[in-house]
Amino acid sequence: MKRILYFTFAVALLVTTAFADNLELIPGHVPDDGEPIPTVMGRGGFSGRAPSYLVLVKVSGSPLGSWAGSGAFITQRLVLTCDHNVRGLKSTKPLKIQCMDGTMYTNIEIAQRSPRYDLALLRIKDPHVDRHHEIEIQDTHSTTPQIVALGYDPQKGGMALYRGKFDGRQYGNGRHRKPVFRGHSCKVVQGMSGGPLVDQEYCLIGVHSASSKATGSLATRIECIREFLDRWPGPYDSLRMEKY
Repeated sequence: MKRILYFTFAVALLVTTAFADNLELIPGHVPDDGEPIPTVMGRGGFSGRAPSYLVLVKVSGSPLGSWAGSGAFITQRLVLTCDHNVRGLKSTKPLKIQCMDGTMYTNIEIAQRSPRYDLALLRIKDPHVDRHHEIEIQDTHSTTPQIVALGYDPQKGGMALYRGKFDGRQYGNGRHRKPVFRGHSCKVVQGMSGGPLVDQEYCLIGVHSASSKATGSLATRIECIREFLDRWPGPYDSLRMEKY
């Protein structure tokens, strides 16, 4: 039975990420460069504005086409997103980061990747970076009953906040048997890939990875996120040096 689950997820992830967030396939509005991104509230979402640490990860004019996903600032120059948002790019020239207030960054490098965990760190190399909020990261597995998925919803034309719960499902990735992904009940749409899952204090507890009829919605576990961040380039605390 476990082999079937792992195989099902591997196939579902392949199908989902092959077409995830392709702007040519999803109807709706994607903001022009420099345009502020509004907050849109979905059913069950928290009230208030979307946090300013959220960003839109845009790829335009690449040989593979154009698409968009979501991400979040973890330091002043590092954005955490999912790996499949940047998979296949041979050059970062088509890659842009658009902030909630419309600020654009175009000098981007893919600083670190993990296809296994479907995570990527994008580093902004523009000479000047505006001050903005950074997402707080949970240290351990979260037991919070309520979670919120954050990310760009092109059908509503803004950053969306959708409430839900973790549902107990866990999956590995391909041949890897270690649990990498957790199932959750938050509504997600194409465009939200790479967006954070947060608890009621808006602390990071997962990163949205994939969604399909076979698996439902899946997010990378916080333990895997911490392990991924610990590789940069020493203890996680060294990430804070990116502020200066």
